[in-house]
Amino acid sequence: MGSNSFQMNSASEEQKLFPLCFTLKAAESGVCRAWLHAQALREVVDLIVAHALDGACLFDVGHAMVESGTNDVRSLEGIAAEAGVGLTTLDPEVHLMKTAQLPRLLERFEHYNLALLDVPSTFTPDEAYQAVLDSAECLGHASPPVLHFARRSSLFLHSHDDCYLYLETRSRERALAHGARLLQEYVAALAGGAAGEVAPPPVEVLESLLAATGSCSMFDSNSTLDGGVLRLGHDGRNYRLGDAPKPPDAWLEYDVAHRHWRAG
Repeated sequence: MGSNSFQMNSASEEQKLFPLCFTLKAAESGVCRAWLHAQALREVVDLIVAHALDGACLFDVGHAMVESGTNDVRSLEGIAAEAGVGLTTLDPEVHLMKTAQLPRLLERFEHYNLALLDVPSTFTPDEAYQAVLDSAECLGHASPPVLHFARRSSLFLHSHDDCYLYLETRSRERALAHGARLLQEYVAALAGGAAGEVAPPPVEVLESLLAATGSCSMFDSNSTLDGGVLRLGHDGRNYRLGDAPKPPDAWLEYDVAHRHWRAG
């Protein structure tokens, strides 16, 4: 069993696991914005492939992989070629690929930053590049979302340190699927085992966590495992690095043996 993002990242010496945070906000133009951590792309690449359009534009890519025997940063084209993934270079910083090949590329990638905007398979390279240019009209979280400007796209994401994930989608259900996977990985880190062995929480459980503020934070110090039942304390903060645990606002229970969720 490999480590997941909660185990591989650290926020403080007091917390064995990186704190969980899931924030979901409805935005204009029918777009949902979600912030999730700790969530690596490899942990949700199946969701991305299932939900995204057939084409994927990659940009704002940064990583620390270097050529053997040198300090030269490896090119994305070289990494993709090694993985057998076809890339169309739209400019030196923007690449177009088939979304279905994303898992093969991420298998070769190490700790990185990456932005992805999906585009229809019918787009020409020029149209795909224009969609990326249009997305640059988004000037941050206080401005309309990327998908407000890239109107033919259905999904945008930005991964920072392969740990902090920002997601835009035109479907709340798809954003909630990322929240469900986040909880599965968190339970796996706390109770042992693999995330695939943890039942995804029902939509109504996820919505109950977000009902008060649109955010949910959890700390491992606010969790207990007793008699096969994992109790997860949570509060409605949008966690920021350095925030300390506080007494939970409420509790969420997961029965490990029976694979059953219950909101407290």
